[in-house]
Amino acid sequence: MRDLAAESGRDPQSVKVLQMLSVVCAPTDEAAQTKYESYRRLVSYAGAMARYSGWTVLDMSQFDPDVPLKHVKTNAGQTMVDLFSKMDPDKEWTPRDIADFIGIGGTGPTLVGSPTTIADELIRWMDETGIDGFNLGHAVKYQDIADFIEFVVPELQRRGAVWSEYEGSTLREKLYGPGAVRLREDHPGRRFGHRTAQPRELELQGAQSAGHGTV
Repeated sequence: MRDLAAESGRDPQSVKVLQMLSVVCAPTDEAAQTKYESYRRLVSYAGAMARYSGWTVLDMSQFDPDVPLKHVKTNAGQTMVDLFSKMDPDKEWTPRDIADFIGIGGTGPTLVGSPTTIADELIRWMDETGIDGFNLGHAVKYQDIADFIEFVVPELQRRGAVWSEYEGSTLREKLYGPGAVRLREDHPGRRFGHRTAQPRELELQGAQSAGHGTV
């Protein structure tokens, strides 16, 4: 992605890449694993397949849960069909495998552990892949985000990996720094922005307005 940005004349580091993932955390690794196992017991195969059917526009009820899902083609949602085969090409994914995976973390990976374990893994991902951050999902609505804030954020702040205060008032400023309130000059969308009319244009506009007066 960043190579393509550079080929298009953009600063490759201006393209911010966020990895989607879910975090199941607790004060200790053992407690986090216990919580994760309790989540797994709540996963509904039918519910997960209904969700996957919506993504792929495939009727997953026609497939045997334990027979590998191979070479399926669809006129919509092909990305979601191919996702798992690309994720682990050596694994023959069955519908049940897919249900187990998306039942908790959706299409992103799920990290399980104590604040130290989770912080280690998040920082490792950023160091090794060059991503800019994470888009956090959840298994239990709101609770997993609250747990992340309570347990993991203080550990990340202690390591200097998460801000304690934010500068700027917009999301763009938080991503690019205070004062960055408009698209960058090298952004393709910049050419569609508001442009100040030049004197000759203003003169023509005035003439046109005068020609449309009422009698």
